[in-house]
Amino acid sequence: MTPEQMIAAEIKRRGMTIKTVSTRAEVKYSCLQPSLKGKRELRADEYLRLCVLLDLDPRGYQQHAGDVR
Repeated sequence: MTPEQMIAAEIKRRGMTIKTVSTRAEVKYSCLQPSLKGKRELRADEYLRLCVLLDLDPRGYQQHAGDVR
């Protein structure tokens, strides 16, 4: 699972909209939406803001991928 997929899954699980998440995390919607659709990679600062907002461990995507170190 990629970081983008992990974020998208958590947004969906919580029933939130991408617009709400982008506003609260201060990540431009025009950047977040394509990232969650797999058209763009999230920048590190965007990813960390989203993890803080969603209360996710930034290393969590590794666990989903089976790539725990």
